[in-house]
Amino acid sequence: MHLLIPLYISPILLAFYGVQSMLALFALLLSAAPVWLTGLCALLWLYETLSLIRRKRPIGLLVSDSGVVLSFTDHNIAVRMHRRCFCSRYLVILRLHETQALKAHRKRRHFTLVLLPDSCPSASHRQLRTALRWYSFDAQTLLP
Repeated sequence: MHLLIPLYISPILLAFYGVQSMLALFALLLSAAPVWLTGLCALLWLYETLSLIRRKRPIGLLVSDSGVVLSFTDHNIAVRMHRRCFCSRYLVILRLHETQALKAHRKRRHFTLVLLPDSCPSASHRQLRTALRWYSFDAQTLLP
């Protein structure tokens, strides 16, 4: 099996995050919290929103018999897929773990990919769902 999936930023997911954070900020402004606490929460909300925008996002996912590779604009990372990935018709949640850290003093990173139907081409989305449901990944690809 060899499956190359280009990944896009999902407008549906961005709209969901935007509405969710705006509702939380609006509820905070209407609450009876002190002004300093409201200002602090607004600054934390702004920081989280900017870090979400600036975060490096993967641009591709390669699933093959030899392993899973997560592609970024400037580098690739070999990852292992966790057994507890979620797969339904409209939502795929992949839990990925870096196979080995790039630097010896750093822990392995964990990635969670939320794939909606507009996050990748529809044929790739369908093939990934089929692979997650029916294909038995080997021990090097899949974590317990």
